[in-house]
Amino acid sequence: MTPRDLARSYLRYFSRRADGAHDIADNAPSALWRFAFATKDNIDRASLYLALQTLANGDDPPTPSTGAALKWFAARAEALGCFDEIMRSKKPPTSFAELVERAYRAAQQDAVGRVREFLKQQLAAD
Repeated sequence: MTPRDLARSYLRYFSRRADGAHDIADNAPSALWRFAFATKDNIDRASLYLALQTLANGDDPPTPSTGAALKWFAARAEALGCFDEIMRSKKPPTSFAELVERAYRAAQQDAVGRVREFLKQQLAAD
């Protein structure tokens, strides 16, 4: 089994509520629950679902509209640090929309990397 196969397997345990949020099923493996909720810097369910979907499909995380990315960041305390880091980069963004897009992409790539490491640990443990 590969990390891609395991990501596909874990996607079965997600359902989508009427408001568009993703929930993890009660019968999900305990390792997935621990990773999602019991780690000191846990990943929110939307980012976890998106990261698993990205790894299962072998794609890059999708780029949302500026409004959707702003709504996503409004609910997260780490957003300001991410914006600050991007503004201090060698090539800062030239528009607010670019800043939001780059910050969202960086946050999603971080989530994908953390989920990838989690999947590799799960495969090594089996």
